[in-house]
Parts: sequence; structure tokens; C-alpha cells
Amino acid sequence: MPYPDVDSVSSSNNRLITEELDYDIPNLKNEFDQLFVALTNEQRDIFVDIIDAVKHNKGGIFFVYGYGGSCKTFLWKTISGAIRAQGQIVLNVASSGIASLLLIGCRTTHSQFIILINLIEDSFCSINEKSGLASLVRKTSLIIWDEAPMVHKHAFEALDRTLKDILKCVNPTNSNIPFGGKVIVFWREGNLGGPNDGEAIVDIPRDIVITNPHDPIGSLISFVYPSILENFNIVDYFQERAILAPKNEVVQEINDRLLSLFPGEQKEYLSSDSLCRSEFAHDEFDANLYSPDVLNGLKVSGIPNH
Repeated sequence: MPYPDVDSVSSSNNRLITEELDYDIPNLKNEFDQLFVALTNEQRDIFVDIIDAVKHNKGGIFFVYGYGGSCKTFLWKTISGAIRAQGQIVLNVASSGIASLLLIGCRTTHSQFIILINLIEDSFCSINEKSGLASLVRKTSLIIWDEAPMVHKHAFEALDRTLKDILKCVNPTNSNIPFGGKVIVFWREGNLGGPNDGEAIVDIPRDIVITNPHDPIGSLISFVYPSILENFNIVDYFQERAILAPKNEVVQEINDRLLSLFPGEQKEYLSSDSLCRSEFAHDEFDANLYSPDVLNGLKVSGIPNH
């Protein structure tokens, strides 16, 4: 007597699998019928190749290349709808959070497969082979990865090792097949009318380029805040301008440079590092809620008016 399929037995208790199968099948079939007839010939060829690989459990890696506006979301919805309408699982993932909002049930790749942020050459995804996520991966028929070129190659290598490790229990030969024999589609974007070699020249308007390599922050301040000494008393002048910075230390450096431009002597206003207990005479006082770090966070620097 054969051993029971552990994944099949546990599927009903696996929340991840239940969520991925919780689709309105009749509605999906109707939606798919409408999408499929609207496919172009090129899109239909891609659709047939991918669906054929899924249907016959062939495994395989597909690289779909197209320029922005080539209706990739439309194609992905058609492929996902066709597979989900058959009661199978499609995992739609994307390299960025914004792209993940375009497809139903889509998540970022790092979130879906628990890919480490700091990757090395031999990294694995943090998926235990006995976990519910591992069972979900084993039952998945297709993985669609949008914006694939945006991540480092170590992310693909980590997923490849992890899928091989998870799927070898289904078939030992899967450990020798790319991505454990799963069907995976990677999307790459190019330029309209450009060569499909994965490389392109991007023209950046000169008026937004910092051309001074010796003092880039000074150049940025001059660009965003022109004639600042003549306009710093005008409220609307600052409301219409802002500089976005990646780190707090860069923000501090920009603020310091801006403050140094204003005339007058700088004043520093300090907050109290403790509260007056008399204010809490009739209430319980919890000093832990008002630590010196929190109170000193109110410290500000300013320039006196002239």
C-alpha cells in the first residue's frame, strides 16, 4: 500500500494553500474567456507555450521580454486566470512593492519566498521543508516573477537552491533540475523600438543632473532653493520645495548647509529632560512613559527673525 501524500493530507489545514485556492472558479472562467479572445498572436503564442509546460508538468524557465506598455499585466492575468480556473495555484511575485499591486494575490518576491536581504553566493531562502510555505510551493503549478532584473543574481540562485531542496522529496531528480522542475516565468522590460539585448541607454534631462562632483549638495540646494536669501521669509517658497534624502545623516547635512546660509546668530532651544510631578498630582505618574530621550527629542535649532 503506498504512503499517503503528506502535502495532500495537510492541504485542508494549510492556510496558505486555502487562500491561494479561494477563487470564484465560474467567475474566473468567464473572465478568462474574455481575456483570451483579446490576446494578440504574439501573446497567444507565449500563453500556449507556458500553459503547455504547466499542463504536462514539463517544468521550464521562460524569459518574456517587452517594452513598457506592452500589456504584460493583461497577459499575466490571462495566464493566471487559465490556471486558477482549473483549481491550480499560481504564485505571482514582483521585485518591488509597487509592481506587486498590479496583479491579484501578488506579493513581493522577498516576502513570498522569504529571501534574505543580505545575500551571499550560497544563500538559501528561509523556508523549512516541513513548513506550510514549503507545501504551498510543492502544490504550485506556476511562478510568475515580474521585474526580475531589479534584484541581484544571488536572489535567483537562493530560490533555485531552495526549490531543488524542497522538491527533491517529490522526485529525487528534481534536485538536478533548475528551480526543482517548477515552471517559472521572468519578465524583463526593454525600450520600444530598441534591441532586445537587455541593455539600453537612458537619456537624463540635463536640467536635473548634478554636474558639480566637488559639491553635489551645494548644487542641489542651489537648484531646489534658488535665491533663498531673498525668499526665506516667504512661507509659500518653502511649501513648494523639498529635498528627499535616503538617510537621516544626509538630511542633517542638508539642514546644516541650509541653516549656514541664513544671516544672524543661531540659537538653540532645549527641552526639559523631566516632567514636573505637580502636573500629575491627581493622576498616577508613570515616569517610564516620559524618558529623557523622548523629551529631548523636542530640541530644536532656529534662526532669530530680523
